[in-house]
Amino acid sequence: MNREKGFTLIELMVVVFIIGIILQMATAAYNSYKTTANYSVISQGMSDAKKSIAARISSSGAPSEGVEYSQTGGGKLLNGAARDLMPAFMLSSQVKMDLSYDPTCESAGCEKTSVQLRHCKGVSYITWMQLGDGTEVTQEKIPGKGCDNG
Repeated sequence: MNREKGFTLIELMVVVFIIGIILQMATAAYNSYKTTANYSVISQGMSDAKKSIAARISSSGAPSEGVEYSQTGGGKLLNGAARDLMPAFMLSSQVKMDLSYDPTCESAGCEKTSVQLRHCKGVSYITWMQLGDGTEVTQEKIPGKGCDNG
């Protein structure tokens, strides 16, 4: 009675199949986590941007200079007019911000302030605008990949 010890080919294939299923579920969960984390970064950034603009206007009044500005990367805003509008705002790394401010806009038919934030590794972005009459509009989870404009 000479019986060899070990696993059969079928047993090994079942183990490999189970490991494959576990890896597939883990990869899907990780990708979902990354998407949620990237969106949380820009969502918090948008909240900080709105607070910074509101604090600037309440403490010093609205700036008289208009702004059209775009910046990618972390830290303080590099443009003087943008920094004047949002003095306390710090842009997170891997985030692109597009900012526009028109001090002459006084009606509901124009955008007085507009901020768009995108995570460079994300799959959606946020846009917030304030119309001349003070109405605020926020569009969340707009499909768009990375820091591209499309």
